Amino acid sequence: SVDLTEIATPFLTRLVEETYQTANLGVLDNGSVLHLLVCEPQRSLRFRSANGTRDAVHCTGLGKLLLAGLPSAQARGILEAAAPLERRTASTITDIDVLMAEIERTRSRRYAVDQEEGARGVCCLAVPIRQGGADGDRWTASISLSGPIGEMSGEQRDPLLNALGRVAELMAASGELMAALDLGQWASSAD
Repeated sequence: SVDLTEIATPFLTRLVEETYQTANLGVLDNGSVLHLLVCEPQRSLRFRSANGTRDAVHCTGLGKLLLAGLPSAQARGILEAAAPLERRTASTITDIDVLMAEIERTRSRRYAVDQEEGARGVCCLAVPIRQGGADGDRWTASISLSGPIGEMSGEQRDPLLNALGRVAELMAASGELMAALDLGQWASSAD
């Protein structure tokens, strides 16, 4: 029995130290995002969350990315089961057809963006931890960065996405981490 938190913490700590944003490791569980691990930067202005908390899939970067890792019909089914979708901000997408188009864009580019959809002033960027490494076309776990929108848009976005991508590849290459995630259990709970 391996402690997922112990194995994943060095990866997310590295991401936090490089970006100064909150890093999250999440999976899809029973129709919501389950935050397996959250690492926060040592600064006063930061996005706060906690290990073991849950969040909605429709208005979070992690959620949209995790839905993009599923077949479209399955992703739509999860959204329909959660309907009506809660409007948290003026930017929250609550129309399932519009959200499915966003999930298709997310699937194509292999990263998700939440621009003040879950909370005003907060942006989230998420990338998959791909089964089979960088070329894998399946994922059931994801990492993200969350922080002030002014620090995560425009020219600042690409370096953050690059940092996320590097760490996700390192995580996918860690046999110990992938075994601890036991991706099969999360894939089955996404049904």
